[in-house]
Order: sequence, then C-alpha cells, then structure tokens
Amino acid sequence: MNSSCFSNFNTWYDKSGFEKQKTSIIFNRKYRNLSYYTVVNVLLDRSSKAIITVNETGNSITAFAYTEKPELTDNNLITEEYSIGELTSLLSSNKVTTFVKINPHSFNADTINTCEDVIYCPLLDKTSKQLTITSLNQTLPLIAINHSKVKLMNFEAVYGFFRESDLPNDREGRTECILKMINFIKLAAKKTPIKFGSSSVICVFLDFEDPIEENQFIQNYDLMDSYTNIIFVNSQLEIINTYRQKIKYDGDKIETILLPIIEWQKNNNPARQELL
Repeated sequence: MNSSCFSNFNTWYDKSGFEKQKTSIIFNRKYRNLSYYTVVNVLLDRSSKAIITVNETGNSITAFAYTEKPELTDNNLITEEYSIGELTSLLSSNKVTTFVKINPHSFNADTINTCEDVIYCPLLDKTSKQLTITSLNQTLPLIAINHSKVKLMNFEAVYGFFRESDLPNDREGRTECILKMINFIKLAAKKTPIKFGSSSVICVFLDFEDPIEENQFIQNYDLMDSYTNIIFVNSQLEIINTYRQKIKYDGDKIETILLPIIEWQKNNNPARQELL
C-alpha cells in the first residue's frame, strides 16, 4: 500500500520507516554540509540510465548518492552528477515517502542500508503543484494556492500538515503522538532541501483544538539550507515565526499573504542577506 494512502499520521509515519532511517546514519561525515545546490554522484542503472531505487521498509523507496565519485564493482551500475535539489525534484513525483542515502555502505533491497547521511524528498501534490513533507492525503488546503502567482513571485516553500484528527482520544496517547510529530519535523526540516527564492520556507500548518498543543510545535528547528526559515500557520490562520512573533498579512489575495513573509525573511535571515 502506498504511504500516501495512510490518513492517520501515526500510521503513515510508522509504515514509512522514519525511525529506521534515523538509525541508518552511522558513519562520521567526511564532507562539507549538504545543501540544495550540493552536487552528488547518483547511482544509476547503466543500460536504462534510470536512478536506482530500492524498497527498504515496505512503504518507502530509497535512492543512493555519493559526495565523491565512487569506484563501483558492479558493471551494471554507473553514477551521474546531480545537485541535491535537482535529484529531490525528480524523486518528488513518487507517490510514496522517498529518501536518498548519502555515501551508502550498501544498496540492497529489503534492508536498511547504512550511510553517512539521509536526505528526505518532499512529495509533489499534483493538483496544487506544491511540495509537502507530510502525506499527500493531507494537502487539501494547498488547492487554495495559486501556483502561477507563487511561481511568478519566486516563492519557494514546502508545506506540512498536523491535525486534531490525527490525535488519539486519550491524554497519554495525544501527548505521545504530538511528541512524534515534533520529532518528525526535527528530522524532516534538517533533511529537506529547499530552493533559494524570494523567500524559502518550510510552512507548517497546525489545526488543533487546544492552543497549548499548537504552541508546542512553534520552536526553532535546524534546517538544511541556511537561507531557509520555518514558519507556522495556526488554527486561527495566524502566521507565526520561531520566536512566536506574528507576521501580519492581508489575506485577500496570495500576493498580500506572501509579501509580508518575503519581507520578514529578508530582514531577519543573515545568510539570505549575504546572498542577496
């Protein structure tokens, strides 16, 4: 069954093998920090030139890449250079959770292959043409986003959705699920590349009945690309940054929603200021 078919966060998370992927990172890194624009050597099938992918966990797929050109002993395999952003864009069309193992020790199917790092590929919602770090069945709010205007404004975003309906009814179960969601954001935010644009953000939508539970999500997260920020949209449709400050906006049209985010990030992200 495709991971995109799981309507419940807990089920989707567990079936996609995120916990196992975290434990697969076992070697010391021998390379500079990865980013959207880092060039890696991607493992391909020699005859078809298709990217090699395997099923590691049952409900996700994995591709493999190296920070330095490897010496391959299998004559059926070759490598080709891609930027990480280009690679994840190609893999985002998959309907299931997709990872890229960096400097893998092996590339076998039906096993968790050890590696030096893991890249998480956001999924492309075909209707809205927007990217999401959570499952594709949660992307209904993205239909309201005008893709052509977002593209024209050069606004780069990856979205995530966390909902009241994902939580169990019992208090202990709710607390455990919220912690799992937050830990997932920590993993996904650090492992998801985002293109440099007029603004580059991970935008997390929170829809919970209890504002205290929503506020637990609003914290600082490590991100892959230094020019990126994470922002939150709560159940009151307020846009909030990691300092719990509201980014005021006019919701009449997409331009008046995005422009305040662009302006806020331009004034508050030092890495972005150096690049502009």
